[in-house]
Amino acid sequence: MWVNLIGFNLLWAGLVLLGDVFIVVAVLALIAHFNFCQNRQDEAKVILAVAVIGCTVDSLLTYFNVFIFPHALIPLWLVALWLCFAATIRHSLSFLASVSWYWQAMVGACFAPLSYFAGERLGAVAFSLPYITTFVLLSAIWALLMVLFFNLNAKISSGDNANVTVY
Repeated sequence: MWVNLIGFNLLWAGLVLLGDVFIVVAVLALIAHFNFCQNRQDEAKVILAVAVIGCTVDSLLTYFNVFIFPHALIPLWLVALWLCFAATIRHSLSFLASVSWYWQAMVGACFAPLSYFAGERLGAVAFSLPYITTFVLLSAIWALLMVLFFNLNAKISSGDNANVTVY
């Protein structure tokens, strides 16, 4: 758990500060991550689902000019960051699987926006809206995302991939 948590934070810093140059390190870390996973198939499903959803949400926020990047699309380093974040769901963030949806939503609403604000302060992204508006928007989105991510993880882990619902 601690290796996963520390590893993600180092990867976050490298990707935010160095951008695309650091993607190779992130890919190597993800390969190492899979070597230590017991159920690689479920791990891959969770990582792929979470990363696709996250990249879609960030792409929509970019399309609607909430996030401003140098190019029209989200950068590749952000895609790599989503893959790395997704690898925390079943490991360093696994404690959230055993708490109510309310606490999952609160953790998402309170802490995830701080990551974007740190990225903004480091020059990785710009916001078009005032800080408070951006924070409220990201808090609402991440409250929903965290509940969705842990619901997806539970469904994938139980083998019930057909009907994923958010409580």
